Amino acid sequence: EGEQFNDKFAAAAMYMELHDDAAQMDIGDQQPENIFLNGLRIYQELEDEEKIEEYCLKFDELYPDHPKANDFLVLVALMYKDRGDEAAYEELAAHIYKKDPSINLLEQFAAEKLKEIKAVADSLFEAEEYDLMFTKIEEFKNTEAKYQAQGVVLPTETIYDVFDYYARYVEFKNHYATEMAEIEAAVLGKTPGQLIKVNNLTEWKKHLAEGKKRIPKLMEQCDAVRDRVIALIKQGNEYNLETVKRTHAIYLAALTYDYATDVTITQVKKYIDISDQLNNERMAANPVQQQQYKTALTGQGNQLAYGFKKKAAQMYTTLLTTFYDGKDYSDEYTDLAYNKLAEWGVRKSKIHEDYYTNASWNRNLVTISETELTTSDPSLWTPVELNTIEAVFDTAEVVIIPADQDIYLSSRFSAEIPPELITIEYTYDRPVQVFINDTPVEKEPTLQEEFVKVNDVLTPHYKITSTRGAVSGDNMITFKIARDTTAVDTTGTDTTLFAAHYTLQYDEEALEFFRTTEKKMFYSDFTWLTHKADSADELPNFDELAEATEEEVAVADSAVAEETIADPIVLAQADSMKAQAELLIDQAESLRIQADSLITESESTIIVQADTLSAPADSMMAVSDSSVIAEADSVKVTGIDSTMVAQAESMIAQADSIMVMASTMIAQADSMIAQAGSINTEETKVVEEPAVIEYEWVAADTAYFQYYKSQMFGMEESPAQEIWYPVIDTTTANTVFFKAEIEIPTEVLRASARYIGQHIVSIWINQELVVENKEMVVDEKLFKVQSNELVISQLLPGKNTIMVKVTGGEMYKGFIFDMDYIIRKGE
Repeated sequence: EGEQFNDKFAAAAMYMELHDDAAQMDIGDQQPENIFLNGLRIYQELEDEEKIEEYCLKFDELYPDHPKANDFLVLVALMYKDRGDEAAYEELAAHIYKKDPSINLLEQFAAEKLKEIKAVADSLFEAEEYDLMFTKIEEFKNTEAKYQAQGVVLPTETIYDVFDYYARYVEFKNHYATEMAEIEAAVLGKTPGQLIKVNNLTEWKKHLAEGKKRIPKLMEQCDAVRDRVIALIKQGNEYNLETVKRTHAIYLAALTYDYATDVTITQVKKYIDISDQLNNERMAANPVQQQQYKTALTGQGNQLAYGFKKKAAQMYTTLLTTFYDGKDYSDEYTDLAYNKLAEWGVRKSKIHEDYYTNASWNRNLVTISETELTTSDPSLWTPVELNTIEAVFDTAEVVIIPADQDIYLSSRFSAEIPPELITIEYTYDRPVQVFINDTPVEKEPTLQEEFVKVNDVLTPHYKITSTRGAVSGDNMITFKIARDTTAVDTTGTDTTLFAAHYTLQYDEEALEFFRTTEKKMFYSDFTWLTHKADSADELPNFDELAEATEEEVAVADSAVAEETIADPIVLAQADSMKAQAELLIDQAESLRIQADSLITESESTIIVQADTLSAPADSMMAVSDSSVIAEADSVKVTGIDSTMVAQAESMIAQADSIMVMASTMIAQADSMIAQAGSINTEETKVVEEPAVIEYEWVAADTAYFQYYKSQMFGMEESPAQEIWYPVIDTTTANTVFFKAEIEIPTEVLRASARYIGQHIVSIWINQELVVENKEMVVDEKLFKVQSNELVISQLLPGKNTIMVKVTGGEMYKGFIFDMDYIIRKGE
């Protein structure tokens, strides 16, 4: 007595005992539930979860309609949730929901449960574990039904839309596999004899070309295959059909036509060899005629076969233009299509260089600037550590990667020209960042269907392509592998494993061009010669001589000559007749060329009207370039044709007749000229021979341009010097000539130049006017002057002369010129 009672556990217990005995006691105005709440409040203050759970549930049991009863149930439910006791939580949430549907614990729990099931189904779909996915979908349906029975209805329509898509996707995927198998079997899976039946009784019109139309019907089968492929890909659009599956399907369609080409040639040849129609006794008795028939039918057969080949080329080209050209993408089927078209001469051939992880690769464990990878301290890079397990990607050795730190792996290669495509594939437990020199490859790597077995563990296989970053000369490919503490250790040594392979693709023609040519440069400097013109109208004298005007003629140096004055009317008539004769000669030459073409065409098994490849007489000719693919009518296929030969002979005869007519006209014109000279033999005129004036060529000196070179757009970095006549008059608009000679040892393949002249420029190359009165172009806002560009075709092996005329302004004047040209390398 007289001491404060501070034992809360005892107090709470006393309240509960008092509550339990309240019915046998006089507690006055107190309500039993309030006594209970006092005890429960103390347990809450004490944070005694076991007592809180016990008495909250008991309070609901004793006083279910009390305002605080449901609050206590929610409190206990949340305690179950925190402990991870889902069964107890769900059971209590259902009890609460039944008492008061406005308390949505059960609804929340149901939504979370269904969300979890859907997430697993989604993952199984991504992993292509479709049987397990459908099991999860069924579990989702059953779980939802259970909650619906308890009165919980959730908006799951969109989820079922996703599940419906999954089901249709799986159905389409199975359909795709079935269709592809049937597409491949339709034509490619059959022998030539099954596709075009031929035996000794076969006749050309009755069975092959017409009648039963065995060859046209093969075309119908191929067209049906193509249509099935197109329909299949259209269906795939709804399901994001993988690109490689699209390319595979189109490749099969192209290969079907391609195979049908060989089938047609094979079976036509068999018909020609064994058919009674071409090999009976009557035919054998006239071997010349027999051979003519066989040759003609071989030509017709090749023409029919070419129809298949042209469609094959169209499909191969469709594959490349849709998925390869400019798409920074390639796969097995784009490669096969490209190689086939390259074989036919439609596409340029490619050269590939392969590089694999091996002991020549280096690693760096120090963080470095990713914009200075190629110039980082060489001492930071050391040889990689290799694992001795079996190589992957054919010959790629496996690199050991420390799991506890960032690492850079690098491989170097030298390129004569920049590769047009770099394809990189690697195997690792996750994607890594790739750099080509100091440029990151921005594209995301694609995870390949086939995993790679590394140390008996299937490891993800990634592929990425790039057309940017590489340069001529030395290059470096770098893989940045960041530390990942969640990585699974497959070696038992706190390390992971990595292997890579990359391929450089070059255009064979471009590479050959680089190897056999040399780039040169020629530009204005103070070795150029110059002289000042007397007027802006003066023209260059390429012999370094100028005809004087009458006023400049010196009497002592003049000579008198007698010149017969011919009748100008007769001379004009003669010139007109000669011009007509030249047109006739051109016409005759054109007829001869056409005739030669017809003769060549008549002697060929097949001729394609484009850039063709030669082919054996008994095989299908090569497809020409893409214009053949685009315009079927532009391709003419034929066998030997005597009508064409006759037409050619007629054209030759016509050409000969025209040549005789032209020769006669020229002889008449010469006669008229001679007659014109004799008409006025009595009339003569004294003519003063022109005096010879030598130009005073001097070395060029510095110009007085209005603009600095940094303001000359396109020539800021040019090695060319701005030049002008040594004595600059800033008060008069002068015209000067420049002359430069360049010795070129071999054939010039192409050349281009840039120049600026203040203010008006004309240029002659080897005495041919290529630029006439070109004015300087100025951007007043940027205060820059635009360089002019010139494509040059006049350069020849040996000495070449560049002559330039520039009319400057009163104050400012100058000229600058540079030229790039490519020549064949010497033997």
